[in-house]
Amino acid sequence: MPCFVKCLFVKWVFLWIIVYICFLHHQSNQTMKKILILSILVLLSNCTYSDIDEPTINITGKWKLIEENHDSGDGISTWHVAPESRVYYYYFYENGVYKKINANNISNSQQGTYSTEYIENDKYGLEMKNNNNDIDKRLVYFEEENLIIVGGCWEYCADKFVKIE
Repeated sequence: MPCFVKCLFVKWVFLWIIVYICFLHHQSNQTMKKILILSILVLLSNCTYSDIDEPTINITGKWKLIEENHDSGDGISTWHVAPESRVYYYYFYENGVYKKINANNISNSQQGTYSTEYIENDKYGLEMKNNNNDIDKRLVYFEEENLIIVGGCWEYCADKFVKIE
């Protein structure tokens, strides 16, 4: 149940409990008026935007690069199989830590922290901060079961990953 609905539900339940208690204990009219006014004020207070659930993306796991989509400068880009020499893996852990491991050059690997933020239409911002405090911001989304990571180039580029763990 979204937080916004929970917020409204809790307020209505609170109001009815107060009304029930007032009638059950036969409170004086003056006391009952104060309690009802307080209850109505609580009920009419807004559920804030922070109470509304934003969509989230789960990218945890081990991801292997399988395809690349790079614009060579002519405005045309298509997916092609990633050559074995360029294959790398992302490991995204639940605790916000990531590792990027080059399959052919382990010494050229990175690690750090990551976070995601909903943008729109099932697309998310991915911010990765490596141990040198360099920040890399990308766009991520799912295309069927594959993770697409967009950005990191002067021209348009995207990488397609398959989950292997």
